Amino acid sequence: MSRGLLKKLVKEILTEVSASEVKKLRRVVILSVFNSDIPNEIKKDLNNAISGAPDAEARKVSKVFLDQVVGDENKLIDNPEYNELKQDPEFQRLSNTLNQKLRVNNKAGLLDLSNIGFTTSDISKPFSYSSLLYYAVENEAQQLLNYLVKKYKDNFSFW
Repeated sequence: MSRGLLKKLVKEILTEVSASEVKKLRRVVILSVFNSDIPNEIKKDLNNAISGAPDAEARKVSKVFLDQVVGDENKLIDNPEYNELKQDPEFQRLSNTLNQKLRVNNKAGLLDLSNIGFTTSDISKPFSYSSLLYYAVENEAQQLLNYLVKKYKDNFSFW
């Protein structure tokens, strides 16, 4: 095997692992956020954008994000594993830290996802509200993921 081909293969493997890890971290952010009233704030802002944005594309993008938030909420609302997880004191502590950082960052309008509709006219690739939130709390999300992996290993169904 040529050296160039080997380098390319290694790069692809590392990229795939990294994308998989980011997906887990985004899901951790979702678990944490739904342990607060942040989703209600996001839904309120998105509903306002859907009904009040002057631009049809901005309304469309806001609707996509709202559907994602509502879909995640429906998956978690009556999930017994998630309800059990919310009883875990360490999860609560780490989740509160992550959510507090989101609130601090919200002073710059982070949680008002309706603004993204004016900058993103076409969502051609899968793009999630959790991606925006994740990048604001990377370190906190990694700490929470490390705890969940340590405690639940691969038996956790939210990956």
